[in-house]
Amino acid sequence: MEYRISKRRLTLLILIIIILTWFLVLLPATNIVPSPLSFPWYQQPHPSFTTNSTSFVWTNDNNRSLEDMLAYAKQYTQHILPQQEDGIPGSALTTKEQVISFRNLVQCWTQQGNWQYHSTSSVLPHFQDPLYGRCDRQWQRQHKDNPFLPPRPATQYQWRPPAHCPLVSDTIHTTDWCDILHGRHMLLVGDLVQYQLHDLLLDALREGPTVCYGELNCKDHTICSRPRKARLRYIRNDILSKRKKVNVANGQPKVDVVEWPFLGPLSAFKIVLLNRSPVMEDDMTFVQQLAATMVAIRKIQPSALILYRSSFIGHPFCDEAQQPYQLGTTHRQQLPFGWSEYQRRNLLAQAVVEQAGGVYLDMAYSLDQQPDGHIGGSDCLRYCMPGPLDSWALLFYNVFLALGVPY
Repeated sequence: MEYRISKRRLTLLILIIIILTWFLVLLPATNIVPSPLSFPWYQQPHPSFTTNSTSFVWTNDNNRSLEDMLAYAKQYTQHILPQQEDGIPGSALTTKEQVISFRNLVQCWTQQGNWQYHSTSSVLPHFQDPLYGRCDRQWQRQHKDNPFLPPRPATQYQWRPPAHCPLVSDTIHTTDWCDILHGRHMLLVGDLVQYQLHDLLLDALREGPTVCYGELNCKDHTICSRPRKARLRYIRNDILSKRKKVNVANGQPKVDVVEWPFLGPLSAFKIVLLNRSPVMEDDMTFVQQLAATMVAIRKIQPSALILYRSSFIGHPFCDEAQQPYQLGTTHRQQLPFGWSEYQRRNLLAQAVVEQAGGVYLDMAYSLDQQPDGHIGGSDCLRYCMPGPLDSWALLFYNVFLALGVPY
């Protein structure tokens, strides 16, 4: 007996097969393999950071636009700080015109340049924390059979400003740098990345290693002996809090946010290099706390030279990176660990610091574009040395040349 299926039943059967296929095949695959991101340095798909995406507290709790928050940051800082002079305290810049010219120059150096490949690029000698030499050791193991060790790619890129705003000097001269410091001691305060800058400055100004027992037990180091002795010291305080004593918390202090007191030793230092890590607070709190820290510093050291470096992002799965890349807005929104909000926070910090008569240094613009050269593994925030930070040693030197010696 011949059995014929109707068109209606055939259509229904096909529809059922499609639905079953979707449930049995497509849906489980979606659950097992999350939609991959597409950061430009990825060499293979990676799962998204759904649990670490960061478009929440900092924006949702603030209904103000960035423009409104920048205006608030300037007004609030101006309100709680005494009237600042036209120049930059701790520098040779004494007029408003000089300050405007200087800030435009530094902005051009840091925000209008690009990473350029140089096959014969020279790097600083590095003597400090062996952790930062991890990339060199890995590179040597990978090329152990090559009698002519090629240079590590991350060491061949230099950050170069555009031709219309050239650096004052293309080479670091430690004697000239020490002349500008002129016996003024330098204090670095901030997070673990700031500790790495402590090592970078030691490498740029000294000719050999120093002894430092970790970021929580780091003592003063001599960086200049002539014309007058100058020292460098690092204190870890992730949020630049005004805390006067260490909070031991009954023997269980917090380790996620470290607040080592720094205002007590501040009286011995005329130069302060700061950074405040963006953490999980709202914009208003960030502005108010940073402004309060500026007030405390100016109260202790009215003529101190205050420098503030911006916070730069990390690059997920940085071991796969081999060259610089530009990051668009879509990529930034996908970043984990709060990195997606760093641009906004950096601009707010700039408004506060410059209103307080300080110098804002945008390290983020250049280093956000450089996923290569990180320590790697679980540390895709800090960089190996030598590497991209060498360019910033030269930029720091040029900033001091442009600031000059205070009268």
